[in-house]
Amino acid sequence: MTLYAYVLPLDQTQQSNAGMSASRQVASNAGLNSSGAPESAGVEPGGRRITGFVGGTAADEIATELKELGGAPSTGFETIPLYGDSDSTDLRDGYYILASVSTSPAQPQAFGKLHQYEVRLEAVGTRRSHWRAATTEPAALTSDFGSDEKPYLAAPNGATNIRWFDPGPDTLERPSSVETVTTGGGDVDLYDPSASSIASPELLYTLPYGKEGDTDVRLWDDRGNASKLDGNGNVSWQRAFQPDHEFSGAAVFSNRKIRVTINDDAQTISAERYASGSWSSVTLGTSDWVPLDVDVQRIEPAVVEADVLFDDTASSSFYTLRAIVHRGWSNVQWVRPSDSAPPTPSGLQTLLDPIASPRYETPNPTTGLRSRDDVPAEV
Repeated sequence: MTLYAYVLPLDQTQQSNAGMSASRQVASNAGLNSSGAPESAGVEPGGRRITGFVGGTAADEIATELKELGGAPSTGFETIPLYGDSDSTDLRDGYYILASVSTSPAQPQAFGKLHQYEVRLEAVGTRRSHWRAATTEPAALTSDFGSDEKPYLAAPNGATNIRWFDPGPDTLERPSSVETVTTGGGDVDLYDPSASSIASPELLYTLPYGKEGDTDVRLWDDRGNASKLDGNGNVSWQRAFQPDHEFSGAAVFSNRKIRVTINDDAQTISAERYASGSWSSVTLGTSDWVPLDVDVQRIEPAVVEADVLFDDTASSSFYTLRAIVHRGWSNVQWVRPSDSAPPTPSGLQTLLDPIASPRYETPNPTTGLRSRDDVPAEV
Protein backbone atom coordinates (compact mmCIF):
# COMPACT_ATOMS: atom_id res chain seq x y z
CA MET A 1 0.00 0.00 0.00
CA THR A 2 1.37 3.40 -0.97
CA LEU A 3 2.54 5.78 1.73
CA TYR A 4 1.85 9.48 1.05
CA ALA A 5 3.60 12.53 2.40
CA TYR A 6 1.13 15.35 1.73
CA VAL A 7 0.47 14.84 -2.01
CA LEU A 8 3.67 12.96 -2.78
CA PRO A 9 3.47 9.14 -2.95
CA LEU A 10 6.14 6.99 -1.34
CA ASP A 11 6.01 3.34 -2.38
CA GLN A 12 6.88 1.38 0.72
CA THR A 13 8.77 -1.84 0.04
CA GLN A 14 10.58 -2.82 3.20
CA GLN A 15 10.29 -2.59 7.00
CA SER A 16 12.78 -3.77 9.59
CA ASN A 17 13.31 -3.50 13.33
CA ALA A 18 15.91 -0.85 12.64
CA GLY A 19 13.32 1.39 11.04
CA MET A 20 11.48 1.83 7.78
CA SER A 21 12.89 2.03 4.27
CA ALA A 22 10.91 3.31 1.33
CA SER A 23 11.48 3.54 -2.38
CA ARG A 24 10.04 6.90 -3.31
CA GLN A 25 8.54 7.29 -6.74
CA VAL A 26 6.72 10.56 -7.22
CA ALA A 27 4.34 9.01 -9.70
CA SER A 28 2.55 12.25 -10.46
CA ASN A 29 5.65 13.41 -12.33
CA ALA A 30 6.74 12.31 -15.76
CA GLY A 31 9.55 9.99 -16.73
CA LEU A 32 9.77 7.67 -13.73
CA ASN A 33 11.41 4.30 -14.16
CA SER A 34 12.35 1.54 -11.72
CA SER A 35 14.24 2.60 -8.63
CA GLY A 36 17.05 0.94 -6.71
CA ALA A 37 16.31 -1.22 -3.71
CA PRO A 38 16.02 0.92 -0.57
CA GLU A 39 18.34 0.53 2.36
CA SER A 40 17.15 0.16 5.94
CA ALA A 41 17.41 3.22 8.15
CA GLY A 42 17.74 3.54 11.89
CA VAL A 43 15.16 4.95 14.25
CA GLU A 44 16.16 8.12 16.05
CA PRO A 45 14.59 9.22 19.35
CA GLY A 46 11.24 10.89 18.59
CA GLY A 47 11.51 10.30 14.87
CA ARG A 48 11.82 7.98 11.92
CA ARG A 49 13.98 7.99 8.83
CA ILE A 50 12.84 7.07 5.34
CA THR A 51 15.47 6.43 2.68
CA GLY A 52 15.19 5.46 -0.94
CA PHE A 53 15.72 6.47 -4.55
CA VAL A 54 13.93 8.38 -7.27
CA GLY A 55 14.89 7.59 -10.83
CA GLY A 56 14.00 8.31 -14.42
CA THR A 57 14.16 11.19 -16.84
CA ALA A 58 12.55 13.60 -14.32
CA ALA A 59 14.64 12.52 -11.33
CA ASP A 60 16.34 15.92 -11.00
CA GLU A 61 12.98 17.70 -10.81
CA ILE A 62 11.49 15.16 -8.40
CA ALA A 63 14.46 15.42 -6.05
CA THR A 64 14.09 19.22 -6.07
CA GLU A 65 10.36 18.96 -5.35
CA LEU A 66 10.95 16.70 -2.37
CA LYS A 67 13.75 18.86 -1.01
CA GLU A 68 11.69 22.04 -1.41
CA LEU A 69 8.78 20.52 0.51
CA GLY A 70 11.09 19.54 3.34
CA GLY A 71 12.66 22.99 3.49
CA ALA A 72 9.58 25.08 2.73
CA PRO A 73 9.65 28.26 4.86
CA SER A 74 5.85 28.43 5.01
CA THR A 75 4.31 27.40 8.33
CA GLY A 76 1.54 25.89 6.21
CA PHE A 77 3.88 23.12 5.12
CA GLU A 78 5.68 22.76 8.45
CA THR A 79 3.39 19.90 9.46
CA ILE A 80 2.07 17.60 6.75
CA PRO A 81 -0.07 14.46 6.71
CA LEU A 82 1.66 11.11 6.29
CA TYR A 83 -0.83 8.35 5.58
CA GLY A 84 -1.68 5.19 3.72
CA ASP A 85 0.92 2.96 5.40
CA SER A 86 0.47 -0.81 5.24
CA ASP A 87 -0.96 -2.57 8.30
CA SER A 88 2.22 -4.64 8.39
CA THR A 89 4.21 -1.68 9.72
CA ASP A 90 3.97 0.42 12.85
CA LEU A 91 4.07 3.86 11.17
CA ARG A 92 0.81 5.56 12.12
CA ASP A 93 -1.21 7.77 9.83
CA GLY A 94 -0.93 11.27 11.20
CA TYR A 95 0.72 14.67 11.08
CA TYR A 96 4.50 14.82 10.84
CA ILE A 97 7.27 17.36 10.50
CA LEU A 98 9.80 16.76 7.75
CA ALA A 99 12.64 17.61 10.09
CA SER A 100 15.26 17.21 7.38
CA VAL A 101 15.39 16.17 3.75
CA SER A 102 18.57 15.43 1.84
CA THR A 103 19.04 14.27 -1.72
CA SER A 104 22.14 13.39 -3.69
CA PRO A 105 22.76 12.18 -7.25
CA ALA A 106 23.64 8.53 -7.75
CA GLN A 107 24.98 6.80 -10.84
CA PRO A 108 23.37 7.46 -14.26
CA GLN A 109 20.71 4.98 -15.34
CA ALA A 110 19.78 3.65 -18.75
CA PHE A 111 16.51 5.60 -18.80
CA GLY A 112 17.58 8.70 -16.91
CA LYS A 113 19.15 9.76 -13.65
CA LEU A 114 19.00 8.46 -10.10
CA HIS A 115 18.82 10.40 -6.83
CA GLN A 116 19.07 9.01 -3.34
CA TYR A 117 17.04 10.69 -0.61
CA GLU A 118 16.76 10.58 3.15
CA VAL A 119 13.86 12.08 5.11
CA ARG A 120 13.76 12.37 8.90
CA LEU A 121 10.25 12.52 10.34
CA GLU A 122 9.01 13.86 13.69
CA ALA A 123 5.53 12.81 14.79
CA VAL A 124 3.17 15.61 15.89
CA GLY A 125 -0.21 13.94 16.28
CA THR A 126 -3.27 12.67 14.45
CA ARG A 127 -6.74 13.88 13.49
CA ARG A 128 -7.85 12.58 16.89
CA SER A 129 -5.39 14.80 18.75
CA HIS A 130 -5.43 17.91 16.54
CA TRP A 131 -7.78 19.98 14.42
CA ARG A 132 -6.66 21.47 11.15
CA ALA A 133 -6.65 25.24 11.61
CA ALA A 134 -6.38 28.34 9.47
CA THR A 135 -5.58 31.53 11.32
CA THR A 136 -6.77 34.80 9.81
CA GLU A 137 -5.63 38.40 9.96
CA PRO A 138 -8.16 40.21 7.75
CA ALA A 139 -6.66 43.33 6.25
CA ALA A 140 -7.59 45.96 3.68
CA LEU A 141 -5.31 46.16 0.64
CA THR A 142 -5.05 48.79 -2.06
CA SER A 143 -6.68 47.73 -5.30
CA ASP A 144 -8.13 49.50 -8.32
CA PHE A 145 -10.22 46.53 -9.46
CA GLY A 146 -13.25 46.79 -7.19
CA SER A 147 -14.76 47.72 -3.86
CA ASP A 148 -15.93 44.38 -2.43
CA GLU A 149 -14.64 44.27 1.14
CA LYS A 150 -15.40 40.63 1.95
CA PRO A 151 -12.20 38.71 2.88
CA TYR A 152 -13.61 35.27 2.14
CA LEU A 153 -11.75 32.23 3.45
CA ALA A 154 -12.31 28.83 1.83
CA ALA A 155 -12.36 25.56 3.74
CA PRO A 156 -10.79 22.69 1.79
CA ASN A 157 -12.98 20.21 -0.02
CA GLY A 158 -13.94 17.44 2.39
CA ALA A 159 -13.62 19.56 5.54
CA THR A 160 -16.19 18.91 8.28
CA ASN A 161 -16.94 20.14 11.81
CA ILE A 162 -16.11 23.69 10.73
CA ARG A 163 -16.01 26.36 13.44
CA TRP A 164 -14.59 29.78 14.18
CA PHE A 165 -12.34 29.79 17.25
CA ASP A 166 -10.86 32.47 19.48
CA PRO A 167 -8.08 30.96 21.65
CA GLY A 168 -8.17 33.91 24.06
CA PRO A 169 -11.56 33.45 25.73
CA ASP A 170 -11.96 29.96 24.17
CA THR A 171 -14.89 31.08 22.05
CA LEU A 172 -16.42 28.80 19.41
CA GLU A 173 -18.88 29.81 16.69
CA ARG A 174 -20.55 27.82 13.93
CA PRO A 175 -20.13 29.76 10.68
CA SER A 176 -22.46 29.71 7.70
CA SER A 177 -21.12 29.26 4.21
CA VAL A 178 -21.66 32.28 1.96
CA GLU A 179 -20.83 30.57 -1.33
CA THR A 180 -19.89 27.18 -2.75
CA VAL A 181 -17.34 27.14 -5.56
CA THR A 182 -16.76 24.14 -7.82
CA THR A 183 -13.10 23.53 -8.62
CA GLY A 184 -11.12 20.80 -10.33
CA GLY A 185 -10.45 19.35 -6.88
CA GLY A 186 -14.07 19.41 -5.69
CA ASP A 187 -16.43 21.92 -4.13
CA VAL A 188 -15.14 24.37 -1.56
CA ASP A 189 -17.24 26.51 0.78
CA LEU A 190 -16.37 30.16 1.37
CA TYR A 191 -16.73 31.75 4.81
CA ASP A 192 -16.66 35.39 5.81
CA PRO A 193 -14.37 36.12 8.80
CA SER A 194 -15.85 39.61 9.10
CA ALA A 195 -19.24 38.05 9.87
CA SER A 196 -17.84 36.49 13.04
CA SER A 197 -17.95 38.27 16.39
CA ILE A 198 -14.25 37.31 16.73
CA ALA A 199 -11.87 39.96 15.40
CA SER A 200 -9.40 37.60 13.73
CA PRO A 201 -11.06 34.20 13.94
CA GLU A 202 -9.29 30.90 13.48
CA LEU A 203 -11.08 28.40 11.26
CA LEU A 204 -11.05 24.90 12.75
CA TYR A 205 -12.00 21.80 10.80
CA THR A 206 -11.21 18.14 10.35
CA LEU A 207 -10.06 16.83 6.99
CA PRO A 208 -9.26 13.29 5.82
CA TYR A 209 -5.53 12.93 5.20
CA GLY A 210 -6.19 11.85 1.63
CA LYS A 211 -8.13 15.05 0.89
CA GLU A 212 -5.30 17.37 1.88
CA GLY A 213 -3.97 19.12 -1.17
CA ASP A 214 -7.04 18.54 -3.36
CA THR A 215 -8.06 22.20 -3.35
CA ASP A 216 -4.86 23.81 -2.10
CA VAL A 217 -3.33 26.61 -4.12
CA ARG A 218 -0.43 25.40 -6.26
CA LEU A 219 2.52 27.12 -7.82
CA TRP A 220 3.84 25.11 -10.73
CA ASP A 221 6.95 25.32 -12.88
CA ASP A 222 5.75 24.16 -16.30
CA ARG A 223 9.38 23.32 -17.26
CA GLY A 224 8.64 24.43 -20.82
CA ASN A 225 5.70 22.04 -21.22
CA ALA A 226 2.52 23.65 -22.48
CA SER A 227 0.33 20.85 -21.13
CA LYS A 228 0.25 19.74 -17.52
CA LEU A 229 0.01 16.10 -18.63
CA ASP A 230 2.31 14.34 -21.06
CA GLY A 231 1.22 11.82 -23.67
CA ASN A 232 1.14 9.04 -21.08
CA GLY A 233 -1.07 10.97 -18.66
CA ASN A 234 1.76 11.79 -16.25
CA VAL A 235 2.17 15.25 -14.77
CA SER A 236 5.00 16.97 -16.61
CA TRP A 237 5.07 20.12 -14.47
CA GLN A 238 6.97 20.51 -11.21
CA ARG A 239 5.42 21.75 -7.97
CA ALA A 240 7.25 24.66 -6.31
CA PHE A 241 7.22 24.89 -2.51
CA GLN A 242 9.83 27.60 -1.93
CA PRO A 243 9.64 31.26 -3.02
CA ASP A 244 13.21 31.16 -4.36
CA HIS A 245 12.44 28.23 -6.66
CA GLU A 246 14.52 28.53 -9.83
CA PHE A 247 11.99 28.28 -12.67
CA SER A 248 13.04 26.47 -15.81
CA GLY A 249 9.76 27.41 -17.50
CA ALA A 250 6.70 29.55 -16.86
CA ALA A 251 5.20 30.09 -13.40
CA VAL A 252 1.67 28.69 -13.20
CA PHE A 253 -0.57 29.88 -10.36
CA SER A 254 -3.58 27.63 -9.81
CA ASN A 255 -6.27 27.09 -7.21
CA ARG A 256 -8.01 24.64 -9.57
CA LYS A 257 -10.65 27.28 -10.33
CA ILE A 258 -8.47 29.96 -11.93
CA ARG A 259 -5.09 29.24 -13.51
CA VAL A 260 -2.71 32.00 -14.57
CA THR A 261 0.50 31.32 -16.49
CA ILE A 262 3.23 33.97 -16.49
CA ASN A 263 6.40 33.52 -18.52
CA ASP A 264 8.64 36.47 -17.70
CA ASP A 265 11.29 35.29 -20.18
CA ALA A 266 8.81 35.33 -23.06
CA GLN A 267 6.93 38.27 -21.45
CA THR A 268 3.55 36.56 -21.77
CA ILE A 269 0.55 36.07 -19.50
CA SER A 270 -2.47 33.84 -20.08
CA ALA A 271 -5.34 32.50 -18.01
CA GLU A 272 -7.85 29.67 -17.83
CA ARG A 273 -10.92 29.11 -15.72
CA TYR A 274 -12.43 25.79 -14.61
CA ALA A 275 -16.14 25.17 -15.19
CA SER A 276 -18.36 22.21 -16.06
CA GLY A 277 -15.54 19.71 -15.73
CA SER A 278 -12.97 21.37 -18.00
CA TRP A 279 -10.63 24.33 -18.38
CA SER A 280 -11.40 27.16 -20.80
CA SER A 281 -9.15 30.00 -21.90
CA VAL A 282 -9.92 33.48 -20.60
CA THR A 283 -9.42 36.33 -23.03
CA LEU A 284 -7.38 39.07 -21.39
CA GLY A 285 -7.70 42.71 -22.29
CA THR A 286 -5.79 44.23 -25.20
CA SER A 287 -2.86 46.18 -23.81
CA ASP A 288 0.78 47.16 -24.34
CA TRP A 289 1.65 45.94 -20.84
CA VAL A 290 3.60 42.66 -20.53
CA PRO A 291 5.04 40.80 -17.52
CA LEU A 292 8.77 41.34 -17.06
CA ASP A 293 9.54 39.61 -13.76
CA VAL A 294 7.84 37.30 -11.22
CA ASP A 295 9.01 37.59 -7.61
CA VAL A 296 7.28 34.93 -5.48
CA GLN A 297 6.59 36.18 -1.96
CA ARG A 298 4.61 33.47 -0.22
CA ILE A 299 3.48 29.89 -0.81
CA GLU A 300 0.82 28.53 1.57
CA PRO A 301 -1.77 25.78 1.12
CA ALA A 302 -4.52 28.43 1.17
CA VAL A 303 -2.77 31.26 -0.70
CA VAL A 304 0.11 32.03 -3.04
CA GLU A 305 1.45 35.57 -3.54
CA ALA A 306 3.89 37.05 -6.04
CA ASP A 307 4.99 40.54 -7.08
CA VAL A 308 4.74 40.86 -10.85
CA LEU A 309 6.69 43.62 -12.61
CA PHE A 310 4.97 44.79 -15.80
CA ASP A 311 6.46 46.76 -18.69
CA ASP A 312 4.53 49.13 -20.92
CA THR A 313 6.19 48.37 -24.24
CA ALA A 314 4.74 51.53 -25.78
CA SER A 315 6.30 53.93 -23.26
CA SER A 316 8.94 51.84 -21.43
CA SER A 317 7.11 52.44 -18.15
CA PHE A 318 7.26 49.91 -15.32
CA TYR A 319 4.71 49.02 -12.67
CA THR A 320 4.45 46.31 -10.01
CA LEU A 321 1.29 44.59 -8.81
CA ARG A 322 0.99 41.81 -6.29
CA ALA A 323 -0.93 38.77 -7.48
CA ILE A 324 -2.71 36.90 -4.67
CA VAL A 325 -4.35 33.56 -5.48
CA HIS A 326 -6.68 32.34 -2.73
CA ARG A 327 -8.19 28.90 -2.31
CA GLY A 328 -11.69 28.83 -3.77
CA TRP A 329 -11.68 32.30 -5.32
CA SER A 330 -12.73 32.58 -8.95
CA ASN A 331 -10.32 35.42 -9.70
CA VAL A 332 -6.91 36.76 -8.74
CA GLN A 333 -6.50 39.57 -6.24
CA TRP A 334 -4.31 42.20 -7.93
CA VAL A 335 -3.21 44.77 -5.35
CA ARG A 336 -0.70 47.59 -5.22
CA PRO A 337 2.42 47.07 -3.07
CA SER A 338 3.33 50.05 -0.91
CA ASP A 339 5.98 51.27 -3.38
CA SER A 340 3.63 51.31 -6.40
CA ALA A 341 2.12 54.77 -6.75
CA PRO A 342 -1.62 54.99 -7.37
CA PRO A 343 -3.49 54.53 -9.54
CA THR A 344 -2.78 51.32 -11.43
CA PRO A 345 -2.16 52.34 -15.08
CA SER A 346 -5.34 52.10 -17.13
CA GLY A 347 -3.77 49.82 -19.75
CA LEU A 348 -2.70 47.40 -17.04
CA GLN A 349 -6.19 47.45 -15.56
CA THR A 350 -7.57 46.66 -19.01
CA LEU A 351 -5.20 43.70 -19.38
CA LEU A 352 -6.02 42.11 -16.02
CA ASP A 353 -9.66 43.05 -15.51
CA PRO A 354 -11.06 39.74 -16.89
CA ILE A 355 -9.25 37.80 -14.13
CA ALA A 356 -9.20 40.44 -11.38
CA SER A 357 -11.15 40.00 -8.16
CA PRO A 358 -13.23 42.98 -7.01
CA ARG A 359 -12.35 42.16 -3.38
CA TYR A 360 -9.80 44.45 -1.78
CA GLU A 361 -9.57 42.71 1.61
CA THR A 362 -7.62 39.54 2.33
CA PRO A 363 -8.16 36.96 5.08
CA ASN A 364 -4.36 36.54 5.14
CA PRO A 365 -4.62 32.86 6.12
CA THR A 366 -1.96 30.61 7.61
CA THR A 367 -2.59 26.86 7.76
CA GLY A 368 -1.52 24.80 10.75
CA LEU A 369 -2.77 22.59 13.56
CA ARG A 370 -4.62 23.28 16.80
CA SER A 371 -4.42 20.75 19.65
CA ARG A 372 -7.80 19.48 20.71
CA ASP A 373 -6.70 20.15 24.28
CA ASP A 374 -6.78 23.88 23.44
CA VAL A 375 -10.39 23.80 22.27
CA PRO A 376 -13.29 23.61 24.74
CA ALA A 377 -15.89 20.90 24.38
CA GLU A 378 -19.14 22.05 22.84
CA VAL A 379 -22.35 21.50 24.78
